[in-house]
Formats: sequence, C-alpha cells, structure tokens
Amino acid sequence: MASNVHHHPARIPAIPDLRFENSYLRSIRPFFYVRRIYVAPDAKEPDYDHADVALAASHKAAISEEIIIDWAKVLWITTRDQVISPFLQGAVWGIAGHFLVPLMRRALQLRPGGGSSREADLACTGVHPYCILGQ
Repeated sequence: MASNVHHHPARIPAIPDLRFENSYLRSIRPFFYVRRIYVAPDAKEPDYDHADVALAASHKAAISEEIIIDWAKVLWITTRDQVISPFLQGAVWGIAGHFLVPLMRRALQLRPGGGSSREADLACTGVHPYCILGQ
C-alpha cells in the first residue's frame, strides 16, 4: 500500500539585507519630498498642490517636479549612523574586551590541567585565539 504523501523541503526564510547603504537610504527616505507641478498649456500660473491627474494623463500638461530635502534631519541621521553609532560600538567592544580577556585567561588556567597545558602556554605567546598580543 503506497502512500500519496509528498514531502516538500522546508522553506528557509530569506536572509535579511543588512548592508549599511540600504538601511541608511531607508532611514532618510521620509525626509525627501517630491512636489509635482502641473501646468495646463493655456494657464498662466502653475497649480502647485492640486494635481489634475486626468489632465496630466492626457499629456495636455507640462509636468515638473521639485525635490525638497529636510537637510537638518538627514544630517542628524548621517551623523548618528556614521559617527555616533560606530563610536559607541567601538567603546563597548573595547570595554568588554578589557574585562573579558582576563576572564578568558583565568578560565583557561582554572580548567583541569590548568596552566601547564600546551594550550595555556600558547595563550601567552599570542597564538591562541583568546590571546591579545602584547598583554
């Protein structure tokens, strides 16, 4: 008796795009505004904010666009993402490294076999991955 059950491989979720440029562009996008200007061929003054879609679609209007940028907010986001965030990340890793390296060395010395093992000897020469050269 054969079974008609089909096994489909599990779908793996897509890997999120964590590149800096895409997230940066996504965060500054709300501060760029496009103002469309519709001008009827027989009109003397442009209608800045009331778009006549039917008129524009029939190509009886000349369309122009003005891009407005909120530079203060773009500058803040750029400073935050390019200067403040990397500085804080580096400071946290530096402080964490200052405390974690001695703990790792201590843990290597306290394990069975302690300070006489080959791995503990290598930790002092800078060959071991937990070792920071010059300490």
